[in-house]
Amino acid sequence: MDYKGQKLAEQIFQGIILVSAAIGFIYGLIVEQFGWTVYIVLAGFAVSCVLTLPPWPMYRQSPLAWQPSVAEGSALMNPDCTPLLLTTNLSLVLVLHDPQRSLQQCDPQTQKSVSP
Repeated sequence: MDYKGQKLAEQIFQGIILVSAAIGFIYGLIVEQFGWTVYIVLAGFAVSCVLTLPPWPMYRQSPLAWQPSVAEGSALMNPDCTPLLLTTNLSLVLVLHDPQRSLQQCDPQTQKSVSP
């Protein structure tokens, strides 16, 4: 689910809850039974959960562009071969982030830049 999908899901959820609460209140007032108000609001909650909790395709219309993955055990380096990102078997450790510099891979033995 992307950010626009999250916003849409939240709007749908709140709209259904609001409408079911209004309908439940009015119906409960007419029949003079508070239980019906609760049942209608709970039914609206159930409908809104079915419509908003699963990752329906309508919530995935604007996917995020992820950065490419880095091979395990390698390092992304700045142009001067100083570490930018280090990867290990279990984690990714951010060492330095400078968005103005281009990312390159360096040979760990020679400390020379290698084209990615």
